[in-house]
Amino acid sequence: MDGLPAYGGKLFEEVITYSTIAGTDPFCGPNKMPVFLASLVAICTGCNQQDNGKSTGNDGQVANSHMTWMVKLTNSQSLILTGQWNKAEAAWGELKRGVKTKDEINAWVKFQMEVLEKTNRDPLKEELREGAIQEMEWHPDVSKSYIDWLKKRVESGLLSEKLVREKAQELITKIDSQK
Repeated sequence: MDGLPAYGGKLFEEVITYSTIAGTDPFCGPNKMPVFLASLVAICTGCNQQDNGKSTGNDGQVANSHMTWMVKLTNSQSLILTGQWNKAEAAWGELKRGVKTKDEINAWVKFQMEVLEKTNRDPLKEELREGAIQEMEWHPDVSKSYIDWLKKRVESGLLSEKLVREKAQELITKIDSQK
């Protein structure tokens, strides 16, 4: 698709923007349906363009569609911990949806501790930290291995956001009551 933007939505925006100039709207009139369908096919093709099991995302990175979840976690950690908040949240959300096995859950919960600890200086990642503590809360059997870490972070004030601190305290109480 040489000459076309990589993101199909952008192509569609350009069609709408330029098609209404001087009454040349390709979506109007009785004989214009083929133009509309061709535009729709171009948009869908641009969104789903694949080459040997690899697809190019909006950020230009190539992601293997057959990549294991653990490899995706490893590859996404830096982006989530130090990248822009919106890209970090998107990567975190994609990983969250892919967690399936016991080993993946263990690695996921352990990574949530890193999220809580290493993003605490970025106020734009507050929602990410809220999600991290909720993930720990949803997996108390795994999180109990990290209860001492969690207690120390609550006591030290590392978990400064009210919701994060409250959820951490609830988790601590829940795990302590199960002992």
